[in-house]
Amino acid sequence: MPENKISPSGESFGMDELTQPLAISGSQWSANGLGTVNLLGDGVTADPSMNYLLDPAGYDTNSWDLSTTANEDGTITLFYGYTGFHAFFQVRVFAEAFVTGTSGTTTIPLINDGPVNCCTAPSAGFTYSGQVTLSVQEGDTFGFRFGGSNFDSNNQLSGTFTVDLNKPYSKEECKYGGWENFGFINQGQCVRFYETGKDSRVGTID
Repeated sequence: MPENKISPSGESFGMDELTQPLAISGSQWSANGLGTVNLLGDGVTADPSMNYLLDPAGYDTNSWDLSTTANEDGTITLFYGYTGFHAFFQVRVFAEAFVTGTSGTTTIPLINDGPVNCCTAPSAGFTYSGQVTLSVQEGDTFGFRFGGSNFDSNNQLSGTFTVDLNKPYSKEECKYGGWENFGFINQGQCVRFYETGKDSRVGTID
């Protein structure tokens, strides 16, 4: 069985050290998991997004996937947001990015909180956001796995996970007028966002 690798640093990962930025706009994403699962955006007509509701969830850890398939070799930076409600008692929340290819699955831990009780987050509701850079090869499945558990009489798990594609995934995408595609007023503003995450576009908050 292929070895499962973990990179605690949260940096680029994969079987090869690839540097070509990968454009994934237009790639079809899918959502999987237990309970009620809704694909809110498939990456073609809207940013990839899904929600889930599992009630009762039991007391074991449950997980859901939001993923797509790479159509070329390269690297991709994904910006994500995760909100939800996993009840109040002994609440756990986790999320990881993954790439599955011919040599097995590689994962990067992103969130690992709990167990906690009311009302310290993630108990009573949670909100997370961040970014991760992956190295993929054509045909690899990549995306996010997330979920958690509780030991509450209100035994539900619910959440929404979104990937924001309206952001530059490399400095190169900011050049030669590319910054206009993301709504920035100039190239410098676009590069600043890529390097720092500070969003200066109209209608946004840093």
